[in-house]
Amino acid sequence: MESCLLIRLPDQTVGISENTEVSWRYISAEDDVPPVKGNELLVHLSGHLSELTKTKKEGCKVVVFLPDTMVSHQQISVTKSQIRHLDRALPYLVEEDKADDIADLHLASVEQYGEGLLTVAAITHSQMRDLLEVLHDVDLSPDHIVPESQLIPSSNESISLYFSSDQAWAAMPGRPVISVGCETLELVIVDWLKEASLRNEEGESLAIKIYNVSGDLPVTPSLLSISAQLEQAGWSVQNTDLEIEATDFLIGSYKSRSAEVLDLLTGPYFPEGRKRTLASRWKPYLLMLFLVYVAHIGIMSLGGFVYGTKAGDFWQKSAAYYLGVFPNDKQVVRASESSWGGVNIRSRLESRLKAPDQGADTLPLVELLHQVSSTIGGLSEPGLKTIGFDYNRVSGRLTMEMRSDALAGMNKFLSSLKEEGFNARMESADKIEEEVRARVVITI
Repeated sequence: MESCLLIRLPDQTVGISENTEVSWRYISAEDDVPPVKGNELLVHLSGHLSELTKTKKEGCKVVVFLPDTMVSHQQISVTKSQIRHLDRALPYLVEEDKADDIADLHLASVEQYGEGLLTVAAITHSQMRDLLEVLHDVDLSPDHIVPESQLIPSSNESISLYFSSDQAWAAMPGRPVISVGCETLELVIVDWLKEASLRNEEGESLAIKIYNVSGDLPVTPSLLSISAQLEQAGWSVQNTDLEIEATDFLIGSYKSRSAEVLDLLTGPYFPEGRKRTLASRWKPYLLMLFLVYVAHIGIMSLGGFVYGTKAGDFWQKSAAYYLGVFPNDKQVVRASESSWGGVNIRSRLESRLKAPDQGADTLPLVELLHQVSSTIGGLSEPGLKTIGFDYNRVSGRLTMEMRSDALAGMNKFLSSLKEEGFNARMESADKIEEEVRARVVITI
């Protein structure tokens, strides 16, 4: 494990400079070395870090916590398709909810697995560039930049309120964590929770858990006032003193959840050093993958003759099915008599079935025949076979001439079509010698 320097910018920060005073903690890679903490101007912090790490051989990871005054948050519902194409879809998913021009914002997101929700953080490019420029000027290259609200635990069973000496965080089920001043929250808390109307599965109001993270400082009067207000309003309130400072509380949460929290160093701000580290880490695996690929090519080459024979058999079967419907296609007849593969059966079939005014990518009849064929194949009825068909493109009606060993098999086929959602009916049925022939009409 490498050493870690965690820097927390003060609340209400909208900009940053070398003279910004920050809270920091240095955690050594050695378990027996206690953490070092302090408050320092950024311009002096790099010197302290050099002193702390000068006798250590390992590197030091730099993590920066940003207040909500610099970052905005929201949660949006997403589909699996949107997740797969998130880089392109994300700006359009959040554009309506942002007052700023979407092109001026840097967006980062993290998925809440199993819940279909995406937490999105937004910061202006100008703020992000200014932040990185100041950090680099004081010889601090951040490895991760994390919004503070991402580190506040939330629960589906309760509403959680965390109070430091001058700041409060509110975490409600299914909503992004918000950060406000303690006095502001004191004025709006009761009306705000009534409007939110959060209830559990039994329809009861959720319990409220209030945590004090002021450390050795006196409990903020706002916490006591809010607790009393909520109890008078009929809420179930539980008060807990965590006996820890807000900065240490956030660091503890980061250490336990660092793999799942949102990181703003993505896209154009992804660190070059981390790219090189990832590349060097993956080199052995890439070499192994290349060797496996070469071996795979060799095996495929050795088995080429066997696969070629099977492909020839498959083509002959496809040609036989095709000629069963279009027996007068002389080009396919000649190809089947001489050698396999001389004609592309699929393209041939598509060109025959395609309507004159359809585009090259729309083949409704082919799709319909494929679904009907799948239905026939899934029945396992003896003797059930298509003799011929006629398709009326204008009316969208497909008429199929079928044969089967028994009428029951024909009825089962009709029932299966209806279960698949087709509008199907049997227009006629005749028994000829030992088989049943029927005309089935399917309307699209």
